[in-house]
Amino acid sequence: MSIRKTIRDNIKATLLADATVAALVGTDIEIGRDNMTESSDWPAIYIVPIRDETDTHTMSVARQQLRQMILAIEYWVKPASAATPVEDDIDTGADAISDAILADTTQGGSCADTLLTSIDYMIEGREDSRYGVGRVSFTIKYFTRES
Repeated sequence: MSIRKTIRDNIKATLLADATVAALVGTDIEIGRDNMTESSDWPAIYIVPIRDETDTHTMSVARQQLRQMILAIEYWVKPASAATPVEDDIDTGADAISDAILADTTQGGSCADTLLTSIDYMIEGREDSRYGVGRVSFTIKYFTRES
């Protein structure tokens, strides 16, 4: 099994087990990006691998690669009432996701380190509804042997 898959699966398990994440952004967690258009399915979370960078260490006999995977956690929120700003739900979701993921920076021992790299927002408003998308991005460092 791929180390990247193991890391993504461990992150999914962490988010599913966290009661604060579930209360704020839901337990509908998918790995990979999907075009979600049905707001009745919100809140939902997507674990999206963006890029994997490699730095090969050639000084050892069994050459190692330090890899850095850029991984984004995207979540869609819809406020419970018109009085709640979408930004509030996005902020609270970003904090809950960050706290859950950074509680174990080795993701169950599958990587060397996890770093929070950015939090992005997209807020949309239509006449009949308001919603927002938050994206919490991480750089995940792990080692593997060169294949």
